[in-house]
Amino acid sequence: MVLTLGLACTHVALARDLWDRPWIEAHGEHYTVLSCVSEKDTIEVVEHLERFRNAAMVVLGRNGAPDRVRARMYLTPDRIPGVDVGVALTARGNSGALVYSKFEFDWQAKYLAGLVAVQNTADHVYPSWLLNGIAQVLTTVTTDGSTVEYGRPPGQWSRITAGVGPFDFDSRWTSWALLHYLMFTNDRDFADGVATFFELIAQGNSQGDAVEHAFAVDRKTLDVVVSRYAHRTMHYYRRPYSPPSAPVSTARLSRETAAVAVASLGLQFHQTDVAERSLATSLKLNPDNAKALYESANLRYLQSRYDEADALFRRAIALDPNDSYGRLDYGEFLVNRAGPTPSPDDLAQAREQLQRSLALAAVPETFAAIGSTYLFDGEPAATAVEFLTEAHSMLPADAWINLLLAKAYDRAGDHARALSHLRWVAIQSPNPVSDEGRSLLAKMNAR
Repeated sequence: MVLTLGLACTHVALARDLWDRPWIEAHGEHYTVLSCVSEKDTIEVVEHLERFRNAAMVVLGRNGAPDRVRARMYLTPDRIPGVDVGVALTARGNSGALVYSKFEFDWQAKYLAGLVAVQNTADHVYPSWLLNGIAQVLTTVTTDGSTVEYGRPPGQWSRITAGVGPFDFDSRWTSWALLHYLMFTNDRDFADGVATFFELIAQGNSQGDAVEHAFAVDRKTLDVVVSRYAHRTMHYYRRPYSPPSAPVSTARLSRETAAVAVASLGLQFHQTDVAERSLATSLKLNPDNAKALYESANLRYLQSRYDEADALFRRAIALDPNDSYGRLDYGEFLVNRAGPTPSPDDLAQAREQLQRSLALAAVPETFAAIGSTYLFDGEPAATAVEFLTEAHSMLPADAWINLLLAKAYDRAGDHARALSHLRWVAIQSPNPVSDEGRSLLAKMNAR
């Protein structure tokens, strides 16, 4: 919903279906990891993640900041065909794949975890160049138990310096060099600069103007300054650090539960074959596995087999009426099945499921889903604003929630607030949500 990241993986044949391997679920203070590697290695990975998060919070000046959603990741020994090695930050948590290969907490893992750390504690939607740049600086984090060091160039430094040229807000490598310069060398305090940057964006300034004024830099010479900086020895800092002390707990997963977990991952990346085969395995073991039936309903929905999906949702609800996310999925299905002009009955049925989901678990995604049902013609815009404002308060860095809230304010006649939220959406690199936000922003500015 918020952010899908990852590096395209190589399609390889798995020697054995993932759900046929022994699976465990490991819980740290901030991370849940579903894993089919050894318990010892899984605990090591969770401990790495927890140490890195603590260190990242020190670097970001957010020590003690709570996560807005709990991070949830998968750990596998092989790459899964069609599934990116990465994370997707949503109101339900981070779901993605981390590949185990004599696991070291390497650049890629730190980069992905850094993106999560920033987004999960942020009060604003971050533009892609700023988010990527900060995450890349966080890849330099190392700890020795009492101090955290950050800023030393990573092993990919030759790629980074080779790519530094005219600054591009969508360039991964130039954003790394720019952020390193702004954090370590620029005269303006970085935290103050970021705060000012966000204030200027909220006022309607362009990103270029906001960067220039917030960080006291000259855009005419910035490319040259950053390029020269990137080609010489860079600064690094050390700060005091207290490692996490919470133990990691583990529990074995049954084969049918593991199969559902793999299916959920496959569905996230639209890998219907993975989902189909793993769900068949789970339901063969237990035809009344409600989780498997909920995910089977989502699979049929993804395949546009709506009648089958509806029947599966109903059967799953009869078996487990207290699955909040199952109810949420069914409510969203009922709205989307109805098309662009749902009837009052369609909306009433969907809201019944969504309200029951909300009563079971008050999460931002459910507030947003309910609010979105009031964005149709003839529906009270004030109610949309009410629910979407609550969703935004819980997950303000979510571009999708900001876009929905902007639409609600626009329908309610509060165009100033609508514009404010659209500006956060529009500063992201091109993607379906930011593209829609930019289109709506242009239309509102043209009125």
